[in-house]
Amino acid sequence: MVVSDRNGEPREGEGEESSPAATLTRAQLIKGAAALGVGAIVGGCGSSSSSSSPTTSGATNGLPSGVVGGPTGFAGAERYQYGADTAAGRAVEGLKRLTSNGRKQITLNMRMWSGATGQLTVPFPKGAPAVAELLQKETGVKLNLVAIDPTTQIAKNLQTIATRDGSNHILVTSIEDNGDYAEAGLALKLDEFMNKYQPDWSNDYVGGPAQVAMMTQYGGSTYAVSMDGDYQVWGYRMDLFEDSNNQRDFKAKHGYDLAFPKTWSQHADVAAFFTQPNKKLYGSVDLKNPYWGYVNWMMRYVSAGSPNQQYFDQNAKPLIDSPAGIQATKEHVASMAWTYPDTLSKSWPEEYATMGAGGAAMGSFFSNVTKFITAGSPLDKGYGKYIRTTLPPGRMVNGKLVQRSVIYFNNQFVVNAFSDPSLHEAAYLVLQWLSSKHVFDWLTGNPAGYMDPNRVSALDDSLVRSSYKPYACDELKTIIPHTAPPILSIRGAREYTQALDNNLQKALTKQITPEQAMSQTAASWEAITNRIGRQKQIAAIKASQPAWPTA
Repeated sequence: MVVSDRNGEPREGEGEESSPAATLTRAQLIKGAAALGVGAIVGGCGSSSSSSSPTTSGATNGLPSGVVGGPTGFAGAERYQYGADTAAGRAVEGLKRLTSNGRKQITLNMRMWSGATGQLTVPFPKGAPAVAELLQKETGVKLNLVAIDPTTQIAKNLQTIATRDGSNHILVTSIEDNGDYAEAGLALKLDEFMNKYQPDWSNDYVGGPAQVAMMTQYGGSTYAVSMDGDYQVWGYRMDLFEDSNNQRDFKAKHGYDLAFPKTWSQHADVAAFFTQPNKKLYGSVDLKNPYWGYVNWMMRYVSAGSPNQQYFDQNAKPLIDSPAGIQATKEHVASMAWTYPDTLSKSWPEEYATMGAGGAAMGSFFSNVTKFITAGSPLDKGYGKYIRTTLPPGRMVNGKLVQRSVIYFNNQFVVNAFSDPSLHEAAYLVLQWLSSKHVFDWLTGNPAGYMDPNRVSALDDSLVRSSYKPYACDELKTIIPHTAPPILSIRGAREYTQALDNNLQKALTKQITPEQAMSQTAASWEAITNRIGRQKQIAAIKASQPAWPTA
């Protein structure tokens, strides 16, 4: 059974003990999409380092001259092999120094979401080693993966903060957590190690510096390493939009050609046109449920300004109780008319299943929609071949069309500052190696997990393009530079988001009006800001400005 609650990402039912669940979530898609054989190395917190016999660390079997590492055993493996003067190579050489060329094994405990561990433990493609296996072979560093239910992530990290528990050296977090975990002393500042080893993030994220800031930074310093791309893409059924009868009928009704909507006003027309419950067809199945649905409000809201409609002004005053916030809320509530019944109790599995069964014209998804709804998977009932992805609709602002995706959750990793300081460098180097373009491109293509691409190199990689589909990868190159952040890079990010989500749910259930929802949210945000400290939040908001897109 795959479940989630309001505290984290979707997960599979394995790993450490979990809390009661509220809704099904996207990890089920992995289970349902194919028999992927996702495995996990679930272990305790043994010694952090130990002496061992020499390993084959640094072995170059099958590697050409000048190459210090990378996988072998399959066609195209050379694309993922690296020299010493690369981010992966510098990480490997650094780890080899720390392990005396593999003669002294280091064991690092690394918490991961259970639905993602397979990308490190399952060999891919055929003939390749597993990623974690290759790391140990090359460097003498063994990863002990502690698979956790994403719904327990926040509670476990808060427990780590409270107890200063250093037993896990690398911790999984989400994009919204950078500020809180930096301020709490949980996430180690990585600037020194980055200067020393030069990761390749800054020049290979699709969105450039804005994406680096959004995913990894707080207050201008780096605390997290991103290994995911949870950008929201809009999927639609190409066959419905290209059908000549649909094109004729739509133009007769609305006076313009049927196409995927460029604006939210057009979205309303198209969604209403395709909503035919008697045929079990719904116009737009973007989520509305607690914890996951608020991102669809955010996409409407942030596109109301040029270049962006932000959540706060530069004095940390909420901007959402404005005409832009009220309009986004009214539209969010109105969109209930175009989706399936009981939508507030349904989540990713139902949305993906509906799209795969041909029951929806469009909706917002993670970028893996074309990876999991594909021929041969249980989710695909013959419609996966018609699914295409694109930018969300937007708004005309001062004569310019502003379209904004939003990223949220996102597999992030931090070095646990409470762990043995002598192992901090090794933990960082493992993250640099895993997130380097050579290794991350390789593991991203692996269908055994849901860490999605976020790199230019990944979107051009043949394994990734095979899994996600070439047309979807090409669209991501456009979507990502247009991606706005959720509420992040400030303390209390999840508190602000929770207040918003609560009031959106009240509006969706007609307990309060859209105007009341925004007014009450703004009041809650002011209380949070005053409690944390306005000057601190002002500084964080100003420091986070590079995370906002300008495309």
